[in-house]
Amino acid sequence: DFVLLIKLVHAAVDYATAFATNISSNNGDDGPSTALLPPRIFGEAISSLSKTKASLSKIKSLWSYFVHDVSPAAVLTLPPSAYELNAMLTALGERGKVLAAMKLYHQVTGAPSSAAAAPISTTAAIVEKDGETKGSGEGMGTIEGDAYTACILFGMLADSVTSNRGGGGGGAT
Repeated sequence: DFVLLIKLVHAAVDYATAFATNISSNNGDDGPSTALLPPRIFGEAISSLSKTKASLSKIKSLWSYFVHDVSPAAVLTLPPSAYELNAMLTALGERGKVLAAMKLYHQVTGAPSSAAAAPISTTAAIVEKDGETKGSGEGMGTIEGDAYTACILFGMLADSVTSNRGGGGGGAT
């Protein structure tokens, strides 16, 4: 059940936050790093949610929670990576939201985009690269895509062109 999956992710973040708060209050601010959660947990959760009957808004809300509430906190062992981005792009592509996927890609990678690809506030991302926060908005940064990211985007674009042609043959003329 996708509701339990969302609750499990929130519980893991709450536990990691409570643990980090407890450790930092006992050791002061100069204590060891208290990061517990690998960001892959969110990538796996998004990927799993996309295989359920969860609505796109539920998936987007988990992504938003990840990038706005969890990423700035000191509970992640690493910044968001291409794996989490790829999970979200795949979820959008599976639901036929090609334009939303392209907007997300442009926003989180810092790639140049047209006016039609303006940022979506619910699908923003945060990551520090080389010690600097990059991107637009408060705390905004970039996630570098990888070869699989390009494959996902090209695949969904190809599928959208094929479906727009009516499905039959669809060869170039």
